[in-house]
Amino acid sequence: MVTLSLTVPADAEGERLDRYLAGEVPSYSRSQIQRLIDAGHVRVPRVKVTKANVQLRVGDVIEVLLPDATRSVAAAQDIPLEILHDD
Repeated sequence: MVTLSLTVPADAEGERLDRYLAGEVPSYSRSQIQRLIDAGHVRVPRVKVTKANVQLRVGDVIEVLLPDATRSVAAAQDIPLEILHDD
């Protein structure tokens, strides 16, 4: 896992945690960020993070544990097909 540490600037005060992180970590969608929050991979020391709607304050330090990428492999399936028409 990779740990990312972000400090909230003044222009992001009052913004939702998930929206802020989606803008700062563009390789993750907002729904992926919300899953990281639900899994406990996002921490803000001043508050217990249990939901994505935590309001940020200037100077908050956000720690995000980004899991290592896993490679997905497509596997062929043997599906019997009925041919309806053949030219």
